[in-house]
Amino acid sequence: MKFLFRMVVFLAMVSLVFASVQVAVKETEPRVAVAKYENAAPDLGAVEQPCTLPPVGSRNPHTLDEVIISQGFEGLANWALPTGWIQVDVDNGYCDQFTRNSTWGVYNYGAANAHTGTNVVMNHYNTSGLQNNDWLILPQQNLTGTITLTYWAASQDPLYLESYEVRVSTTGTLPANFTNVIYTGTNIPSAWTQHVHDLSTYAGAPFYIAFHYISADEFVLKIDDLLLEAGQAEPMGVVMGTVTNAQTSAPLAGVAVAILGTQLTATTDASGGYTFPRVPPGTYNLQFTRDNFVTLVDSGNVVVADDTTTVNVAMTPSGGGEAINEDFEGYANWALPPGWIQVDVDNGYCDQFTRNSTWGVYNYGAANAHSGTNVVMNHYNTSGLANNDWLILPQQTLGAPITFTYWAASQDPLYLENYEVRVSTTGSLPANFTNLIYTGTNIPTAWTEHTHDLSAYAGIPIYIAFHYISADEFVLKIDDVVLEGAEPGPMGIVMGTITNSQTSQPMLNVQVAILGTSLTANTNAQGRYTFAAVDTGTYDLRFTRANFDTAVVEDVVVTDGDTTTVNVAMDPTNAIGDVSTLPREFKFYGNYPNPFNAQTQFSFALDRVSEVELVLYNVAGQEVARLVNDVMSTGEHVVSFDASTLSTGVYIARLTAGQHTATHKLMLLK
Repeated sequence: MKFLFRMVVFLAMVSLVFASVQVAVKETEPRVAVAKYENAAPDLGAVEQPCTLPPVGSRNPHTLDEVIISQGFEGLANWALPTGWIQVDVDNGYCDQFTRNSTWGVYNYGAANAHTGTNVVMNHYNTSGLQNNDWLILPQQNLTGTITLTYWAASQDPLYLESYEVRVSTTGTLPANFTNVIYTGTNIPSAWTQHVHDLSTYAGAPFYIAFHYISADEFVLKIDDLLLEAGQAEPMGVVMGTVTNAQTSAPLAGVAVAILGTQLTATTDASGGYTFPRVPPGTYNLQFTRDNFVTLVDSGNVVVADDTTTVNVAMTPSGGGEAINEDFEGYANWALPPGWIQVDVDNGYCDQFTRNSTWGVYNYGAANAHSGTNVVMNHYNTSGLANNDWLILPQQTLGAPITFTYWAASQDPLYLENYEVRVSTTGSLPANFTNLIYTGTNIPTAWTEHTHDLSAYAGIPIYIAFHYISADEFVLKIDDVVLEGAEPGPMGIVMGTITNSQTSQPMLNVQVAILGTSLTANTNAQGRYTFAAVDTGTYDLRFTRANFDTAVVEDVVVTDGDTTTVNVAMDPTNAIGDVSTLPREFKFYGNYPNPFNAQTQFSFALDRVSEVELVLYNVAGQEVARLVNDVMSTGEHVVSFDASTLSTGVYIARLTAGQHTATHKLMLLK
């Protein structure tokens, strides 16, 4: 039977996997990398006997200084950081041996390689040889009296000795803020060495401490058992809470939380939680911001020293909000949520499941679901017939930005699945789904999150479908489906015809873009284009085709329920005369798509030749990417950006051109 055959092959495969572990080379992550190259035999130096760090709030028995930070990094997952600690990867380099970017993080190096316990906080080299420029920044402090920073440092490999700095900032957490060099360590030995720095100069005012990793093509720098002590600490309180959706009560991840009047910011995690571990006593207003939700300010929160203030809020969707939020719990096997339909085109049958291969909810148990116990799934046909099965969600009409997120997995590692995501603007028949959004091939068995930007369909009634297209595999699982979008506002239509200025003939495949939005279209054989749903407002339209000068029509007014016609005659390249309309003013159109997954484009217009900077910051105000730093000509410009090294969250883009400055908020979803 096919089921038994699969189990036998799978068990054999597991045996091979375990056998291969015994001969895995040292450079294979996640095995502990002890030396940079396998033939190196590092002298680890003297290993300290285990000791217990004093708890936060206790006092040094010799100096009576209070312990402000006491961190041995135990109990944290690999590459995590303690609460409130942040890292900034300026060099953006990658390491093949650790299969990750060179960023600071906790790492379980084992008792032989840690100072005490098994964990350290560490960073590593870039495979390319690029010099490290990575920052580990501790939470803000406001202390008085004698201030002492103590820690242990070591290089992992005696053949590759590390270098780093300790720096202090009194202004913010951007790398450029850390202008005060406390210590420069070069050729750090592989034997653990204690370092003590007096920071009393910074008593009486807020400050940040940073470790700056500056090695070039070495191996691993390790820090362990860090203590920050002060003669008298400014009394602090804790602020924490949970953010939920006011309509569904579901937790909201990715909410930017700011304590107004301070530099303190946080972002909610998957459970909607956030924490500010050290907040000076006082009364504060907290601001909560997230796309597709109304910004909320919770006022009058009193913070008391040595106490915890809990601020839980429920955010209201701005119009549409979460149109769909489905985890498939509570349904019987093979049922579907209300309004969801399935179409079985192949009409195949599966002996193992004793049913046709149709989409349905299935209780697969907690070990096989992404959350809870239920998934929506489909399966193979016993005959080997290729699947052609459609799972169609209820029709939706939403405003931009529209984001479609879900988790997918194959059930069996020997039978990896394939599917498509498609959109229909006409109906719910399979033939209507002519818009291909995504094709997934060889989907892994590990649950993987997928996010698709559907903002191009803003204001248009649409259906979304999962199309199962595997051939003789096993089971495709989908879980935790979320569709978010804004309430569509007043809309108008924009349409027109594009012709060749010299021949008056219609032009095919001219790309038309409404700048500042995600809307684009291409002309047909008659030179016509149509935007069926455009938010009311004033826009600039850009017309582009190879071998023709780009044309821009400014100040196109769209009114509710009306049709705006914009006809353009485009000039062939090098034609005599006024070849295009140059922008009359500086404009920053932002990025498209937004939200986005890794790839996006920024567009802007310059009214004169200018020195241009386009810089990306996180919500903490830290520079995370510099996209442009150059002199640019008058006209329209498009800059592509790959954010694959950044984490999911909200970012701010700042464009500076001469005396002009503009900002734009964007959201990265992975």
